Amino acid sequence: LEMIKCAACTHPILDRYMLQADGRLWHEDCLKVFVDFTYYLAHLLGFTLGPLSYLDVRK
Repeated sequence: LEMIKCAACTHPILDRYMLQADGRLWHEDCLKVFVDFTYYLAHLLGFTLGPLSYLDVRK
């Protein structure tokens, strides 16, 4: 059985829930950091990003 790995940190996702965004699976904290950084970077570059949607997936 292959462990599901987080798209950001590549560590196995052992949580009860995992988040799916952009077709990839994430730890909740890793996705939050990624989204916060993405919006911050877009703001610095003068871009406006629309809302993102997330899908909770039960193991």
